[in-house]
Amino acid sequence: SLTLDRPVTNDLSVTSRVQYQYSSSQFINTASTARRGGIGTMSANFGLKSEGGGWQIEGWIQNAFNKAYPTLSFNTPIQTGDENAYLSAPRTYGVTLGGSF
Repeated sequence: SLTLDRPVTNDLSVTSRVQYQYSSSQFINTASTARRGGIGTMSANFGLKSEGGGWQIEGWIQNAFNKAYPTLSFNTPIQTGDENAYLSAPRTYGVTLGGSF
């Protein structure tokens, strides 16, 4: 990940972070040889904060490119040879406000 925390005035700082996470190929079903290939996801945030630490506002995004991949697969009951899977979390984004007093 890359992180930035830089003052822009005596009272205000800009913060940002970009993170890339890679996971290599792995088995996703304990009852079969089902595998998924390697997958990479990117997350980021950008914010402003007071230099004294009194407040902070930050916008963030996870799974920025909205990659869908199986996280776990399972055999379907009563249907021999059929498998289903749970997919990864979709792109999410939001704003976080923080303060101390």
